[in-house]
Amino acid sequence: MRIVAILLLVITGHTLFAQQSQQVNGKVEDVTTRAALQGASVLLLKDSTSIGATTDAAGVFVFQNVFPGRYTVKVSFTGYETVQQELLVISARKSEITIQLREFQNVLDEIEVVSSRAQSYDPGEHAITNEKALRLPANFFDPVRVITSYPGVITANDQNNTIVIRGNSPAGLLWKINGLDVVNPNHLANAGTFSDKPAGYGGGVNIISSQLMQQTDFYTGSLPSRYGNALSGVIDMKLRNGDTTDYHYTAQASLIGLDVAAEGPLGKNKRTSFLANYRYSTVGLLSQLGAKFGDEDIRFQDLTFSLNSSFSKGRSLSWFGFAGASKNSFEHKDEDEWEVEKDQYDIEYRSKNFGTGLVFNQSLWAANVSAGVSVSGSQQSRDQLAPEIAAGRTDVVYEDRFDFDKLLVSAYGRMNAKLNNYLIETGVQVNYVSDAMSSGNQTGNAAHVIDYGSVEGALIQPYAQWKVLIDNRWNAFTGVRYVYFTYNQTGAVEPRVGVEFSPSSNSSFKLTYNLVSQVQSTTTYIADNKNLELTKAHHLDLAYSFLSDNGFRFSSNAYYQKLFDVPVTDVKSSYSLLNSIEVYPSAALVSKGVGSNYGLEVWTEKSFVDKSYFIVGASYYKSLYEGSDNIERSTRFNGSYTVNGTYGREWTKMKKESQRSFGVSGRILLLGGLREMRIVQDQDSPGTVYSPTSAVFENKLKDYVRFDLRLNWRKNKKHYTRTIAIDIQNLLNTQNEAYHYYDHVKRAINTQYQLGLIPVLVYRIDF
Repeated sequence: MRIVAILLLVITGHTLFAQQSQQVNGKVEDVTTRAALQGASVLLLKDSTSIGATTDAAGVFVFQNVFPGRYTVKVSFTGYETVQQELLVISARKSEITIQLREFQNVLDEIEVVSSRAQSYDPGEHAITNEKALRLPANFFDPVRVITSYPGVITANDQNNTIVIRGNSPAGLLWKINGLDVVNPNHLANAGTFSDKPAGYGGGVNIISSQLMQQTDFYTGSLPSRYGNALSGVIDMKLRNGDTTDYHYTAQASLIGLDVAAEGPLGKNKRTSFLANYRYSTVGLLSQLGAKFGDEDIRFQDLTFSLNSSFSKGRSLSWFGFAGASKNSFEHKDEDEWEVEKDQYDIEYRSKNFGTGLVFNQSLWAANVSAGVSVSGSQQSRDQLAPEIAAGRTDVVYEDRFDFDKLLVSAYGRMNAKLNNYLIETGVQVNYVSDAMSSGNQTGNAAHVIDYGSVEGALIQPYAQWKVLIDNRWNAFTGVRYVYFTYNQTGAVEPRVGVEFSPSSNSSFKLTYNLVSQVQSTTTYIADNKNLELTKAHHLDLAYSFLSDNGFRFSSNAYYQKLFDVPVTDVKSSYSLLNSIEVYPSAALVSKGVGSNYGLEVWTEKSFVDKSYFIVGASYYKSLYEGSDNIERSTRFNGSYTVNGTYGREWTKMKKESQRSFGVSGRILLLGGLREMRIVQDQDSPGTVYSPTSAVFENKLKDYVRFDLRLNWRKNKKHYTRTIAIDIQNLLNTQNEAYHYYDHVKRAINTQYQLGLIPVLVYRIDF
């Protein structure tokens, strides 16, 4: 009987394994040349067990019959940095990953032989995988909100993904998809702004659905030479490839939206794959059925696709596209129901966004050549009307109309080459911009005022970088980028240098210096500010990182940023464009202002191994500026500190024909309050009037506290995976201040709060 029982257990276990197991395959390549690395060692680690494989001549590895669960993929190769990457295997589809290794100079001597070392990171460099965006609590499946789990990065308002990096204005951010510049790829760009007018660098919901994401690269510190036209950071969203062997589908329903995704091969040779997702907002669907959310009708929808083709001789071609539309509208209330100023108005905001891009890659013997081109644009309009207010009142704007059209064509060519112990990268990026804005308003008995302007020109950015691998411990790089804007014939030369020292195979120190610059926003140029220089910044970073063999990472950064050629008023005042958050500036500005940001960041992260993960970090920083009055003050974004802590754990239970997992993740955010100007009491003019006294931005909002929770349940069965989760943002319903404004209905200063408790229920099925 004992033998029979053991045999039944073995047979049952084997059947279960066969029913649910999946394939994991991938490719290992050189990060510089993208050449396949034959003979690389690949380990698939789970708890205390591991299985190994070796890459073939094409750099490909395959693991068969991998049971669903969380794994760590560890790749090592002689003379290259070892890379560790988290991987979630589900029964619904096979897992495909591409891992790029970075070479270091492998000097052999009598004292020490170093065959490999841990992966090193640039200061402020983060890679957010799609799996992490789906796992961390209360991020609305948005990788940009995920980055707020790290120190030094906060959202300007809970209602949007507009981020403040190291005390910089959100206007200093650059958006990219697959390495190509694009216009702001977000729905509802007016969400959470002071004026309810759209901002150009964030929004309520990312148009690119998480279903298509492979990885999002964030740079919040010194920028590599390939990146330009950014002062605070870069967001580069990378879309994943579809399956080339079989068709798969995903359906997801949540408070954010209803998603339907499909992927699979195209053509007989199966060298081309497609991936597409359509999403319609759940809130919009409920609004059509008569439901209201905060008395507003909110809706959006989007379509995103990605096609990828692999050819012989190391050639590949990818094509992506996205299109989205969003709106929110508010109907005025009867006068006897007015509670706040907004109740007086009919407000309607609409936006349309689109983008498409092609990227070509050619791998050569010791080089890689790539080129890409994208076209993206947006149309936004907002109309505010007060239909029931008696004529003659000077404290009310009867009508306020705003229209903004943007078109961006971005193209680049780049070559990466390896010559002995030198790594060379050179290229050029050219952006053509054509933007137009118009606005009109009427107050009291005044005449209707209409403003119109446009900006058209090319931003040309050639660059080159040389990196020398000195020995096992040292490498250094130097680079230069030139930026020239034809619209007003302004330019800048941007030198960039750095050195790295690795005292051991698991740790490294990096010291980098960058000079970076950025063109002004379209709304700034249109406001009679055409002759402004590019805003520039010296950026110095000193970073230390340690990465253990079991997925534990510790990092610390000390940084200093000196900004100059900042737009300020020509007459003495405290005004500076560094405090802009919506970028609707004053006229007659000059490029004579300065500012500085400096601080220290420390964080530690444990990958999701041994059933748990965590991210813990803190930062202390200062953000200062000087207007044309030459008085140093805190900027609006000088919150002084951030403390972040995220912890998650998962339990797995085996059933006869399925595997079930339950997970819990919690996150706490403690942030120093941002700053605002003093508001004048008893105002007769429309809008909010601020005091022009010397106490500028001395009013500090209360410190921000928020606790988020995520509970998820996942079931793997043969050919499908089902996930049910609930995300709860602000579980304790803490009232965090967003800003203050003068309310002309209340005749008093009113407090606008951040979002309260928001539960987001998610149902997802992959098959």
